[in-house]
Amino acid sequence: MKLQLYIVLFLMISQCVCVAQSINVINPSSAGQGDNLNIDISGQLTNFDMASTTVWFDQGSSTVIYANSVNVISQIFLGADFTFNYSHPTGFYNVNIYDDLDGWIVEPNGFYLYAGTNPPQIILVAPDSAIQGQSLSVDIGGQNTNFGMGTTTTPVWFTQGTSTIYANSVLLNTLTSLTASFSIPFNAGVGYWDVSVWSPLDGVVTMGSGFYIDWDPNGIEINKAEFSVLVNVYPNPASDFIYVKSEENIEYISISNRVGQLIYSVTCNGNYVRLGLGDRDLNGIYLLTIKTKKGLQVKKIAFY
Repeated sequence: MKLQLYIVLFLMISQCVCVAQSINVINPSSAGQGDNLNIDISGQLTNFDMASTTVWFDQGSSTVIYANSVNVISQIFLGADFTFNYSHPTGFYNVNIYDDLDGWIVEPNGFYLYAGTNPPQIILVAPDSAIQGQSLSVDIGGQNTNFGMGTTTTPVWFTQGTSTIYANSVLLNTLTSLTASFSIPFNAGVGYWDVSVWSPLDGVVTMGSGFYIDWDPNGIEINKAEFSVLVNVYPNPASDFIYVKSEENIEYISISNRVGQLIYSVTCNGNYVRLGLGDRDLNGIYLLTIKTKKGLQVKKIAFY
């Protein structure tokens, strides 16, 4: 009796092994960055048409690409539409299918993504500069880009380190041209900013240092509400020397260029300071920072 029971259990286990669902065919089994295509997938003993079906590719938890849409043809056959952009890493991907009846079915390394041959790039930003507090429209031109394809929203933004300025609105002109409306904050960092555009087919396309933000021409003051000390700087514009006169004792003075690099600094102790700068080869617009016990004041000064 025990022998018969063992035989029955063995047959049941064997049957369970035999009926395990699997993915048989993936066609095509490769694509390139920038491709948008339909991929046919067939299974063995699957039930694709019996419940909601999700299809995705992954390289572990770091990269997951979901199908844009899934068209279930039968229990063992479906078609999935995928978009592979240039932000997706190349290499092998696991092919995953999930439905409520079969559960999770995976074909390890079932798909290969290779490098695209015409990577998108930004080739034009016009105008390519603004001042703090300015509102303006910026035209952006691309090469091999697909601005707006497959989406109604195309984000555009500037970045400088951890700071980001997003466009207020974006007008899509063509696949290679758009116009973005920006409001530059008054406290935006002076210097070069990266310009980025996202679309489903291209991914994130960036022009490094593609936009420059300059000082507010009306000058800059830090802690203005708290800094009531009168400070005069002259001559302005200057050449070989400048004078700094303050109601309070001046503790420190520094000069920085347009990208924030320190050019000159000096520790002071007095209300009246003369700075000889003839050996510094200064030319253009600089920031002069004056420190007293009541805080900092920053003034824009031109050298010729």
